Amino acid sequence: EEAGGEAAVPDAMEAAEEAGAAEAGEAAEATEPMETAEADAMELDPAEAAEAAAAQAAAEEAAKLKALEAEVAESDAPKAEAAKASAEEDKEKERDAPADARPKVGERARFLLQDCTMNAVPADTGGLLMALREGGCRFLAAGARASLGVRAGRYMFEVKGVEELSEGQPAAKPILRIGFSLRGSSPLVGDAEDSICFDSDGFLWYNKKKTKIVQKGRPWKGAVVAVVMNLEKGGPNAGTISLFVDGARETEPQRLPDPLLGQALYPTVMFKCVSVHVNFGPAPHRPLPFQCRLLEDAAAADVAVEQQPSSPKPGGCEVLFPVFLPDQGAFDWADEFLEKNPRCKELSDRAMVDWALRSNLVRNKALSKLEVSSDKPGMGFGLPALDDSAALKAVMRFAPLMPRDFLVMEVRGNLLKADREAALKNFVAPAFKKVAVVMIGEPGDDFKRRTQQLVLKGKQDKLDAEHSQKRSNAERARQVEAMKKTQQRMANERKRKLEATMRAKERAAKIAKGEKVEDPKEEEPPKEEEESVAPIDDELLGPAPRAVLSEEEKQMWFRKAPGGIPDIAMPALTSAIAKFSLPEREEGFDEIRYQWYPKEKATEHFNSWVRDRKKAMPMDDLQPSDWFRKKHSCWVRDMAVWQTAHKAYQAREAKEAAEAKVAKEAREAKEGKALGAVKDVSKAKDDRDPTKFLEQEMKQHGLDVFAVENICDVGGGVPLFAEFGLGDWALLSLRYELHLVVHALRRDCPDPDRRGIRVEQMPFYYSKYFKKPLATKSFGFDTMEAVLEYIEDTIGVDPSTGDLESFVAEDHTSNDIFVKLAEESRRFRQRRVLTGEENVLMPAIGIAPATAIGKAKALATPLLTLAPLAPKLGSTALARPSLPLAPKKVIRPTLPATLVPTMPTPLVPGKIVAGAPGPTPIKTLRPGLL
Repeated sequence: EEAGGEAAVPDAMEAAEEAGAAEAGEAAEATEPMETAEADAMELDPAEAAEAAAAQAAAEEAAKLKALEAEVAESDAPKAEAAKASAEEDKEKERDAPADARPKVGERARFLLQDCTMNAVPADTGGLLMALREGGCRFLAAGARASLGVRAGRYMFEVKGVEELSEGQPAAKPILRIGFSLRGSSPLVGDAEDSICFDSDGFLWYNKKKTKIVQKGRPWKGAVVAVVMNLEKGGPNAGTISLFVDGARETEPQRLPDPLLGQALYPTVMFKCVSVHVNFGPAPHRPLPFQCRLLEDAAAADVAVEQQPSSPKPGGCEVLFPVFLPDQGAFDWADEFLEKNPRCKELSDRAMVDWALRSNLVRNKALSKLEVSSDKPGMGFGLPALDDSAALKAVMRFAPLMPRDFLVMEVRGNLLKADREAALKNFVAPAFKKVAVVMIGEPGDDFKRRTQQLVLKGKQDKLDAEHSQKRSNAERARQVEAMKKTQQRMANERKRKLEATMRAKERAAKIAKGEKVEDPKEEEPPKEEEESVAPIDDELLGPAPRAVLSEEEKQMWFRKAPGGIPDIAMPALTSAIAKFSLPEREEGFDEIRYQWYPKEKATEHFNSWVRDRKKAMPMDDLQPSDWFRKKHSCWVRDMAVWQTAHKAYQAREAKEAAEAKVAKEAREAKEGKALGAVKDVSKAKDDRDPTKFLEQEMKQHGLDVFAVENICDVGGGVPLFAEFGLGDWALLSLRYELHLVVHALRRDCPDPDRRGIRVEQMPFYYSKYFKKPLATKSFGFDTMEAVLEYIEDTIGVDPSTGDLESFVAEDHTSNDIFVKLAEESRRFRQRRVLTGEENVLMPAIGIAPATAIGKAKALATPLLTLAPLAPKLGSTALARPSLPLAPKKVIRPTLPATLVPTMPTPLVPGKIVAGAPGPTPIKTLRPGLL
């Protein structure tokens, strides 16, 4: 009666009558089994009859209890419904909107092109929003912001999904977010401090953080979803945003973050794989529990209006093509420009990556690092339509159909004439003004200050992260210390209880034996003072240090990108740098602006930068010419002839040594002498006549290698390369190969600025020409510079250019010159070993550098036999014949005057070298380069 009043009395009477009828029916049903039970009981014995009677009594009691519960439930139902209704009425604090006589806004809410993503297609009438789906665009979310913003009062708008276009792929899962955003912000809401929204999964999004606010809500599919913005002053829900589905409240009012208060908030919708209809008024499709006006019915004083721009005039929309040198502030300038011009749309790969991430796509970090650069960041989404830039190409085609301002942010593409012309073809409409903005040289003071601020911020962020980690480590150590003390107290308590138990058992045992036992003294447990762990001493830890700029950083114009990521990946830069150029009006530009350096100075700076970079970058698309292949084939043929002759000489020497050994053994056997220890065949030549051996050694030592006419027979069938070892042959081949690479590049490279080879570039060009790596460790050296030390008679560095030069002319008459250079170098190393130098290294193939040093003396065989005779022979035995070359200066230890090797006489172009015996083919060599 308290809940329903007099109107509830008839209902209660009906409920009582129904309950009575139900009780009577149940009693009638229970009568039949009771009679049957009595009849059966007459035939049972007394025990069984008693058990049956007890069961019957229990059944009757259960039936009565059930009937009573039904009666109570029927009588309480009206009260429960009334209480629920009262609770819902008390819960909803929003009240009906009062009558408002102020002037209405008088404007329709529209979705303006500059406030929509490039794939959003808003209808002029009807409030329908759709998205383009060509290529990978179906995986990208679309967003649109309305032209009416709430500044005060309480207003709402409604959204309904009218078409779902899911393809069953996780990447194509439908997304629908509804909320409000600030003017000029991104229409992809929820990812920054300038927007807030609800989504169809029951989350509230703000600044990339989502909060679950609906545990089990109504599905949005086919429903009308309303968002209420309450900016009333003094109201119960002032400064809140609420969500309703089909007219019913879905969440409690959610407080607006402080950055959004006091500003006009515009309705914004973000959607993917779904088409939506938006209702801004005047009447709602689903009334709320209270009366709330829609935006188009708002008072003009409560609403901010973004005016619909008129049709753009010719040249009213600018398309900017920024031209920067790589790693010279391109993307820092672009970020600053977009902050100042938020409605300008960026067309670039990095913008596509950011767009995809905001569309809830997950990026594979391993795949995204395949090509790391700011200009072409690796997509890595695992979607071919996105990863192969098909989405960007589609956007470039249809974005110009809806005129607005664009920023074509491609560092590499804007430096290539062909790419610029291809991009300009997309903006042929008269509404576009195509402008090239050339920013080359020294930037302005504002840009320098911003660069220093970014550098300082990066350093401060790093220091803050280190300080935070330090504090976390201190807190972790404090917790570990507290845990250890707690465990120690628990261990002491367990020990005390165990001791007390043992004493009690001992006392009981004595009593059982009849021994006299004194009454135990009640011992109070020791009071352990609980040692509290000292909190972290902030004063000792100190605040985070403040970052400061170094003197070098204060003078810098451009900063390095975070993580050291270059603007253009090295392979892309290497392949395109020869085609870099500055824009010209003939390409289709309406205007070219030089903002840093004027045109003449910028052009000079640009050409100088390109020239220096081209020299430092190898040509990746280089192809060996027929001239190179012909020269290399000739060299392979000559090497085969020389090595065949070398093997024949070694076989003849081995045969003579074996015959000498047999003769000696026969002579010793004839004379009756005991045979000595067996000697190695390689040392059998020591058994020859010492006088003849010494004469042969002296004759060979005094031979001028550059006067030899036939290197396969310098006399007596001995080749000039008779003493070559494996390392000598390897260095001989390396001499010619590097010489050939230096000359071949000059012939094969079409760019005159890139026909020189730096030392660090030689392994790259070597592998390009010979299709095999140049492994310095295979020669026993760690670096390319160390290898060049041993062939300095053939390859050197021109100090004026820093490029490698071959001292042998390109049109040399015979390859014999390389054998002569290798033999002279070998002899000079042997003389240095003979004089006692310990750091003379004869490269050993396949031996590590540290091990190869120990092999040096073993490889210097022939002249070591003259070591005991060196003082008697004088300096002529150790002198190095004059060469028509001038090797690099080598610092050597101080030696006796009689043992100092003579250095070669520098070659004067066009003259025969003094001291060189016999005629020297001057045209074979390239003189005077060192």
